[in-house]
Amino acid sequence: MPELWTLAGVNNWTGNAYDDYVGRALRARLRRTPDRSYASRLGTSDHYTGRNNVLAVDSEQRLDEEGVRIARDGLAGVPGVGRGELRNQRIAVMLIAPKTTHETPRVDKADDLRVEVYWSPYDHVPNQGIFRPDSLGYWRQRGTVWPIKASHALGDFFDNDYRTVKRVRRRRRGGSARGGRIRHYYTWVKTNDVAPGVVATVRDWLATDSLDLVIVAHSQGTNIAMHLLERGLR
Repeated sequence: MPELWTLAGVNNWTGNAYDDYVGRALRARLRRTPDRSYASRLGTSDHYTGRNNVLAVDSEQRLDEEGVRIARDGLAGVPGVGRGELRNQRIAVMLIAPKTTHETPRVDKADDLRVEVYWSPYDHVPNQGIFRPDSLGYWRQRGTVWPIKASHALGDFFDNDYRTVKRVRRRRRGGSARGGRIRHYYTWVKTNDVAPGVVATVRDWLATDSLDLVIVAHSQGTNIAMHLLERGLR
């Protein structure tokens, strides 16, 4: 049975502890406790001070600093990874509402690393910085992408009808109804294609003997995951 690592994004402070809400959600649905549970220490509220607050022009640098630090040193009660520690492991990674500009690590054998991305064009949280890429084409460079209609919230991706969406070109007449100029615009519409369910996919991954490690990450958790993989696979 593969290990399960879960990683939560920013603003997860509950008032008395940092909350790996990804692990908590999977535990409730799968009755499986993560072997490693990571939760970001960054956020935007008054609780997060100094470089732990990412409302700054160098937000991407702060987010990447955390990824490097956690990958190297871990968190209280949760270790980081040693260089090369994950080599020769068969790994499946699920990135949900991903927020990372860090490249997916490359491995020698394609079957050693599988990456699936659940992404939504309706997610208005910027990808680390306002001007960083966050398009469907960008994420298709990272792995298999399932574009669905969801907000940034994890629950939207866990509890969804999973019909995929596609970008289509529409036309409308501007000005008066009869004499206005025809203009074109783009919008997203649901298709009849259905993506695999997030929880169902994780359940299948955890039930197979063909994997050694399953990683499920949301938001900044996906950035931390990329740094863990880079360090562990190099």
